[in-house]
Amino acid sequence: MKIDITNLKDGETLQLEHVYDAKELNLELKDLRYLDALKMKGTHERVQNSLFFRGGLATELELVCTRCVKVIRQPVREPFDLYYPFTNQEFLE
Repeated sequence: MKIDITNLKDGETLQLEHVYDAKELNLELKDLRYLDALKMKGTHERVQNSLFFRGGLATELELVCTRCVKVIRQPVREPFDLYYPFTNQEFLE
């Protein structure tokens, strides 16, 4: 995903959403499958020459339990924060 930072004003906070295909990103393993797309949602804010992202990822997995060896479904909701310093750039990927 490309974020255009040229028009972002200092202190401005914007909503950000993106959907990723786990198969395209080659994230699946032999005993772990993505049953839904990876959905990223959050906000990003420019503070001088830095971009801060606060949000999370959500999806549903199918995996093998290591104790009972049964296939289970597991919803995943993982919050995270990212910090990107930048200089003389128009876009962040």
